[in-house]
This record gives sequence, structure tokens and C-alpha cells, in this order.
Amino acid sequence: MRFICDECVSTSLVSALQQASCDVVDIGVEDTGASDRDILRRSLREGRVIVTHDYDFGDLIFRDGEPAFGVVIIAMAKPERLVLEMRQRVHQLVTSYDMLVNHMTIMADRGLRQRPITKVI
Repeated sequence: MRFICDECVSTSLVSALQQASCDVVDIGVEDTGASDRDILRRSLREGRVIVTHDYDFGDLIFRDGEPAFGVVIIAMAKPERLVLEMRQRVHQLVTSYDMLVNHMTIMADRGLRQRPITKVI
């Protein structure tokens, strides 16, 4: 399972994914300041699902027609639930990885919402 975590993703979530034996690129460490478009392109080139809190990726994919390998937008949790929620999110990411590829997925308290991505290469 290969992920690329946007700068807005906590280091705790990045570490938890790494501990779950995922191959993770942390943009906040490796490429600070990279644009969303650059992250999309790197994700596609390296076959990585993007993990973010940034809804702008949806505009790039569905409005602008940018190709994407897969994007997961994690809706923000209430601060008091953050640690528990992080464990649940990592479990969801790892166990549903195959469903994430070629989809825009929004993980919220009420479950997953998905929309297929049509690659335009």
C-alpha cells in the first residue's frame, strides 16, 4: 500500500501508516510547499493514493480534468476524538486500499463517500 500524505496531514497519521507497513511519502518532510497539482502528478507517477484534508483536490480532478491515482480526504474530527479517530482512519485506509485506487474518497464520521476518477493521460 502506497500513500502520499499532504502537508496538512498530521505526523501521527503518517507514522501510524508507516507502522502499518505502508510505503508513505510525507510531503511535509520531503517536498514542503509542493502545489496540489504537483502532488497529484507525483501520486500518479509513483502509484500512490493521496491522503489529505484539502478539498481542492476534487476541483483539480473533476473541474480541471487532472488525472489522479486516488485521493482520500479525511474530514476533520473533533479534537477530543483525534487519537481514537486516527486509529480508525489508519485501519480504514489499510483495509480498504484497493477501493481507494481510481476514486475520490471522503472519510467522514458517517462513513465513506466515493466518486470514481476517470484518468485522462
